[in-house]
Amino acid sequence: VVSGLAKRKRLTTIFLILGGGFVGILFYKREFLQRVILRVINISEAVNERNDNWIDNLMNLDLVGWIFGSGLGSKSHQVSEIGGLGVYDSSYIQILTELGLVGFCLFVFCIIYAILKARRKNMDKYSLISLVIMFVFLVQAIGSNVWEFQIISPLFWIAVGYCLHNNSTFAIET
Repeated sequence: VVSGLAKRKRLTTIFLILGGGFVGILFYKREFLQRVILRVINISEAVNERNDNWIDNLMNLDLVGWIFGSGLGSKSHQVSEIGGLGVYDSSYIQILTELGLVGFCLFVFCIIYAILKARRKNMDKYSLISLVIMFVFLVQAIGSNVWEFQIISPLFWIAVGYCLHNNSTFAIET
């Protein structure tokens, strides 16, 4: 049995190694550092650029659409290829327009419940990794359709599932 102090010390060491490696890469590869800085600077421009599309999609919803949405896939990129109005870049706007307030609230409830449950249980390294994976996906979902195009999107749902699991019935052997 490893004590809580030893677990924290091990997690701290892992984060220092990963963080130090990332910082080392940033300073070793100047071009990578410049790309990261440019990407962060351009975030507000990207949101402003997509804002009109988001507003158009929200304004085209009727009362039933606001409550229940227009249906799964009705605002995808494929719809825009055949002349429909698709949500180009925002998973949250896409979920809201396709599933309505009911589906969007259920989605938000599931995510908040998973985060709270992960925080309440004994925080192991897998729970922490799962929370980091969820955080990265949730931030990326602001400006892209991560659940529509990303081949790694099942990783998000695996992380949610791990946060929700009961420690007494499921364990990862190390």
